[in-house]
Amino acid sequence: MRKFGARTILIPIAAVAMFYIVQLVVASFYSFILMFIDGALVGIEGGVLDIDSVEDLLMKHMNNISAVYSVLVIIISSIVLSVLLKQDKFALRRERYSAGHIVSSLLIMSGITGLISLQMAGLVSLGETVPYVGKVIQEYIELSQAFIGNGNVVMIILSTCILVPISEELVFRGIIQGELRRALPAWAAIAIQAVIFALVHGNIVQISYVIIPAIILGLVYEWTKSIYVPIIMHMFFNFIGSALPEMLNYNETAMMYLGLIQIAFIPVAVIALFYLKAIRKTDDKPDDKPDDELIDEPVYERVQPVASQVTWKHRDL
Repeated sequence: MRKFGARTILIPIAAVAMFYIVQLVVASFYSFILMFIDGALVGIEGGVLDIDSVEDLLMKHMNNISAVYSVLVIIISSIVLSVLLKQDKFALRRERYSAGHIVSSLLIMSGITGLISLQMAGLVSLGETVPYVGKVIQEYIELSQAFIGNGNVVMIILSTCILVPISEELVFRGIIQGELRRALPAWAAIAIQAVIFALVHGNIVQISYVIIPAIILGLVYEWTKSIYVPIIMHMFFNFIGSALPEMLNYNETAMMYLGLIQIAFIPVAVIALFYLKAIRKTDDKPDDKPDDELIDEPVYERVQPVASQVTWKHRDL
């Protein structure tokens, strides 16, 4: 384990800044393109730009924007990680994973969607008596419509269920958690990246429900030593929350049964979590050696004995 230093702080900050800047640049560029195509689309009348119209239009194209910025983030993150890997081959973990890792991880995420369904149902109920909560929930519903409810299932799957999870996992679990883990205990690195990940979502409702899956994603990354497992989990989570309701056309009966199934998976998720912990991978590398002495050492792994949303429109992670 390396000593805590300036890079332990600066690299995560730079990763978050990159994530924000890329989104801002893509959204700005997209709005300029729409202006050139047809000024009326973005509310230009008499040479005056209607900011509200621009925001509304961008929200309607949010899946397209998300797809573009995610591709750019993936490219930039891959370059950054390639540099970090030259310094430390443990900077990004990509070890082999088993079917047990994947199945248990997906069961865990199924239970997480059930917890979020209960949480959202509770917030909706609270919003009926507390005006502020009701206002926040309504704002969140309106924001969610930018990602779901437009009928373009293919674009939702491509953007929200594939590209966004890959980009976010590379940034938050790959770069941020990876860098923190080099200088901090696992629990601290997981907790810090989860808080950062939740905060970047901005909306208070999303922050409230993203924190738990963020912790689980970080924990699974630590246990499996493979970035591919949290990526698959993230894809599955976003599919359940965004694409599947769209495919069901938000049919009330179908959504109700889906919510009940998700809630029923909560105890299953707890069992799967303990199972995943039992088969977790651990490193035997000594923590008191500097990184440059560890680079050429093999990674020794052991497998421990195996011990014995109502579906609510959560947007995505």
